[in-house]
Amino acid sequence: MEGFNEFRESVKARMIEMAAVVDAFGKKADELQAGAREEMRKAVQEMQAHQKVFQEYADRLRQYESEAWEKSAKELEKSWSEFEKLASYAAGRFDSEREAFTARAEAQLKNWWSVVDQYSERAAQVADEERERFRSLIDDLRHKQKNAEGWFHQVGASNAEGWKTVAKGFEDAWCQFDSAAKTAAGEFEKMFKGQGDKKE
Repeated sequence: MEGFNEFRESVKARMIEMAAVVDAFGKKADELQAGAREEMRKAVQEMQAHQKVFQEYADRLRQYESEAWEKSAKELEKSWSEFEKLASYAAGRFDSEREAFTARAEAQLKNWWSVVDQYSERAAQVADEERERFRSLIDDLRHKQKNAEGWFHQVGASNAEGWKTVAKGFEDAWCQFDSAAKTAAGEFEKMFKGQGDKKE
């Protein structure tokens, strides 16, 4: 299982995705005919209910020390799973997979910029002898981020038959960025913990 800080970051990312999906499906509902519109709105309301529960447990997570975070982890995973089931159903039922994917991807790309900026600021705080290594981690993050952005722009330019193939490229790029971000998070955590131990 992920560590406390990594899990907290994944919770933040999921909250961003939830908001993006709910917004995209809400807009999609407005485009549908009466019967389908009501069905979609009902699905959106159910997603919002799971989103609210997820938010409540996420708020509790912020209050926990790292040793106690698993108290909310299971409930967060349960809420996320139910939300994903509803989102998957709605996307297939109302032919809106592309809209949902685009909303998620665009929201995450914005989040990644803030993640990279945050790590860049932290890199400036490390000791001189370590700074180059951390800058290398940031450069790797930026490279993977730009790769993902390239795939994302191709999704918008692809036709109805080809977009899923391109979307798979984006998802692979996302996994590479996520892995690099977790590596950076772990390195920063060890660095600043080590500095704190030395002060003690």
